[in-house]
Amino acid sequence: MIKIRFKNVEVLKKFADIASHYKSDIIIHDGRTTIDGESIMGLIALGLYKTFELEFIEKEPSERERFMFDIELLGITRL
Repeated sequence: MIKIRFKNVEVLKKFADIASHYKSDIIIHDGRTTIDGESIMGLIALGLYKTFELEFIEKEPSERERFMFDIELLGITRL
């Protein structure tokens, strides 16, 4: 798992949009709750400026690398 932090709501929305383009499962954990990375409402409910754990369950070869590249372009902070 990778620790991440969203800078603002716009980045969070773009993250969910990117996640929806992948066949792999993208899961966000905040320590108590688990949310599908495609769920904008779920991600907003978790809040901003907190540290989350990103779990990527790869279903297609090399999706993890492409996904990590895509979210780095958003400026999502990896901790």
